[in-house]
Amino acid sequence: MRGVSNPYPWYFGKDTYGGITLPEGNHAAITYTNSLFDDSEFGQNYYEWLDISSHEVGHINHIKASNKIADKQYELLLKTSMYAKDMYVPSLETHRTTSYLSKFIASYLKYGGHDKSPLEKQADKGSDSFNRFNNFVNEKYGNNSLINLLKSDISDTKKIQQIDKYWNEYVKSKETTK
Repeated sequence: MRGVSNPYPWYFGKDTYGGITLPEGNHAAITYTNSLFDDSEFGQNYYEWLDISSHEVGHINHIKASNKIADKQYELLLKTSMYAKDMYVPSLETHRTTSYLSKFIASYLKYGGHDKSPLEKQADKGSDSFNRFNNFVNEKYGNNSLINLLKSDISDTKKIQQIDKYWNEYVKSKETTK
């Protein structure tokens, strides 16, 4: 999903990019900064797209865990509201999003910022995994093989089949080096 107006406040200028993953119902939605959609270096850089996306999907498990806790809290909130006069109860989706964001804000404050947060370090494992996979493909098939495949004119079905082949070879190579 593209950011509606300007990139999020913590990403300034056209020389940077980012994304945020938030709960959306029982799923997750990733919103990217506008710089990734421009005809600039980032908007045309497949590697940057794959790298940030592999980080952002790492937050999906955070959302699942946060939603479980938020849902239990919400159940209690609804029960409590039956006994309180004019108590405001947000929607479940609002409660989930607020709980999730609160968890991240608390982590950023406790650990001194975004990049030092254990939650972000967990999500970085997705980027790390992508980079190891991309390096494997580059070493075995030549530099930029994955990006060249994605840019090629072959069908998406064939691209997926080739990426699956690369991935299976990568997984197998990891098993043989253990």
